[in-house]
Amino acid sequence: MAGDDPLVNAARALCVAVTSDTPEAWADAEGLLPAIPVPTASDCLGTATYEVLVNVINYRQTHAGTVAEIRPGEGTACPLGLTGVSLPLGEGSGENVPASPGTQMRLVGRFLDVAQVLLNGQTVPVAKNAENNFTFLVPDSLQDGEVTVHALDSAGAELSGNASFTFLSVVPSSGF
Repeated sequence: MAGDDPLVNAARALCVAVTSDTPEAWADAEGLLPAIPVPTASDCLGTATYEVLVNVINYRQTHAGTVAEIRPGEGTACPLGLTGVSLPLGEGSGENVPASPGTQMRLVGRFLDVAQVLLNGQTVPVAKNAENNFTFLVPDSLQDGEVTVHALDSAGAELSGNASFTFLSVVPSSGF
């Protein structure tokens, strides 16, 4: 989400308004709301952010002068789980992504905590590179063909969803 994204700009302005509670900050946040396109239903985070913006600003307008209490929520706005795998820069995803020993793969989905990856039941370590960015290295001990991927959290519980990729023990001469 870049600096020219109206939703991100409005969310940033709303955070400033809520934390500073100045009339200028509220006016900035309210002024940005009309420029935000309504997110599509398939954009869970965008939809959740938009709904929070609209609801907080509407509350503020109907309850002027009321100081908002800021407290952490519970749960997540969008479902967590594994939906796929890709090469680290997103160059491909799904079963058609070929991977050979040593290939770095990225988990696709929404995650808070991933401690291990299972590749056809074999445990593989995972690295957290950033928020919601987890990668693993493909080991050389797999059989050629489709590999099913599952993710486990730090308590050992399996996250919802799974993914797969094609393992190639020998890299094709044309590369991939």
